[in-house]
Amino acid sequence: MFRPAPLIAHAAARWTATGRAVAEASPRAYGQLVRVVEYTVVGHEEAGPIGLITTILDPGQAPAAELAALYHERWDVEGVLDEIKVHQRGPDVVLRSKYPDGVEQEVYGSLLVHHSVRQVMYQATDRARTDPDRLSFTCSLRAPRRQVPAQAAFSP
Repeated sequence: MFRPAPLIAHAAARWTATGRAVAEASPRAYGQLVRVVEYTVVGHEEAGPIGLITTILDPGQAPAAELAALYHERWDVEGVLDEIKVHQRGPDVVLRSKYPDGVEQEVYGSLLVHHSVRQVMYQATDRARTDPDRLSFTCSLRAPRRQVPAQAAFSP
């Protein structure tokens, strides 16, 4: 499922008698029958309709409303990956271990740090009765980073 350029979605689509849009997509000369799903986001109607293309042709198998919701959820996942890869670890930082067990340990450690920061963010917004998405992950990550050097100066 992907979001094509608006003109491509409209130009390629043909509407069936049931009101369903079907299109012929030809990425790299391979023709593929696709379904065009068009919707608007509530509160952002002025932005116009959004078109998605999927190879799932049966609306019963994947209703348009479900595809629209999943498309936006996908961007939440992309945001989490960005938080881990860019903001938490830092750009151009590679894993230090040269062995599979060490790489696995570093990945789990990175995921645990991300989960811990997100858990604290959730608890803070739960108490304030606000949406966790309203908080900045980057700002939330800076708080523990400021505290760790101060605590590391004390011997156990």
